[in-house]
Amino acid sequence: MNATFADQDDFNRRPLAEKISRLLQSDLDVSPMIIDGAWGTGKSIFCQKLINLMNETSPDTHHLVYIDAFRTDHTGEPLLVLLAEIIKVCCPVNNDDVAAQEQRKTLINKFAAGAKFSFKTLLKAGLGHLLKQDIELLSDEWEAILDDTGKELGEKAIDAGVDKSIELVTATLLQEQIESEKNLQALQQTLKEVASTKPIILFIDELDRCRPDYAIDMLEIIKHVFDIPEVKIVLITNLAQLRAAVNHRYGDIVDSHKYLDKFIRLVYTLPKKSSPNDPSVSIQYFWDKVEQSNNLKQAFSNSSYSNYYLTLIDTILDSNSVSLREIETIIRNLEIYFYLQGGTNYDFTHKILVITTILLHCLKPSLLQDLLNWRADANELARFIKGGADIKKFLPIDDGFVPKYDNVDLMMFYILLSLCRVNIENYDRHPIDTTSEPTLSQLCVNNFFRKANPALILSHTNTLITSLENEIEEILTVI
Repeated sequence: MNATFADQDDFNRRPLAEKISRLLQSDLDVSPMIIDGAWGTGKSIFCQKLINLMNETSPDTHHLVYIDAFRTDHTGEPLLVLLAEIIKVCCPVNNDDVAAQEQRKTLINKFAAGAKFSFKTLLKAGLGHLLKQDIELLSDEWEAILDDTGKELGEKAIDAGVDKSIELVTATLLQEQIESEKNLQALQQTLKEVASTKPIILFIDELDRCRPDYAIDMLEIIKHVFDIPEVKIVLITNLAQLRAAVNHRYGDIVDSHKYLDKFIRLVYTLPKKSSPNDPSVSIQYFWDKVEQSNNLKQAFSNSSYSNYYLTLIDTILDSNSVSLREIETIIRNLEIYFYLQGGTNYDFTHKILVITTILLHCLKPSLLQDLLNWRADANELARFIKGGADIKKFLPIDDGFVPKYDNVDLMMFYILLSLCRVNIENYDRHPIDTTSEPTLSQLCVNNFFRKANPALILSHTNTLITSLENEIEEILTVI
């Protein structure tokens, strides 16, 4: 976890992290706290930067414990996971430090003694052993009953055996319940002792990616075990997904909002934008990733057409509310394409088509398939390119205007419109019109391909549209 706000804070999230840090180190009742964010908004990286910020600004004041819940949900034992991470942070050891090893061993033993009330695996094994033991104790009584009846079991024998078994099991379970309460109190006391001089803050990440049952078990453990002043909890999760996990466990009849509100003290939601006037977080993140990639930096920056690439990409990303995780997918596909194709020295038209195809492939794969099958809805294409169906408002009043490279987003819309079959008339004359004049879409297709080959003429429009389809399919074979 080496990420810091000093290295990168393009989304201006440090002020929020500083506010959270101050609250966690105060005496205010803010735990458990949720840091909420939609899928792919950078919750995990924010958590890592927050921990590093606290270590930097307030060193050695708190035990900061990070848990990736998703990586541990296969265990089915959230308490075991939390205690193990606390031990590792609060009692670090090396092979040469005998005293530290003994200290860790002592803490392990104390935690184990207090935590056994919760472990499902121990409970199952213990109950199995208990029942086996009860049956053995009852064997003599069963034999006596059988001797009394001589030839038949009868209901009396069965009832007597069952009643005795239930009585013994119930008594044992009652005793176990009494002991479990003592164990819980002992565990909480041990946690208080560990955190008495240096409070503990648990950062539980990726809870929204866990199995729903494990996520709820984690919440229940937090609620019942860690409700002590010396330990604070921060859950990094998508709140909507966590509410869905509640309903998965208890059914829709349970109000998931009220369920969580009973013990969640504070919720912070990561903003999608750094400020109202700034570009979206995703757009900034995309170009940061481009700068980190030699191939992509060469492809998009070192060119007289750089502004065209920037305009097209920014417009499409802004129109589709793209998450940071989706940005990483787009970057990965672009890098794969240019790497496998042996470089980035392609003409402008090909790069524009590669960019558009990969953005479609990553963000709207169903629309891409509809375009290739000549059944796409022009309204959906308009929403993908420009964020809405009213494309014509971006066109000049001049009826003779044909979008070219200075309006690359509009140009690509009308080029791809040639592959649509639904709602075309909202943006252009339908290509089946009998007029001899080419449609705006046909003009854009011709201008686009003539950029690479000036010898092309308008009579080749249908062939060019087929070439457009073939080139898109060829790009897809690479990624």
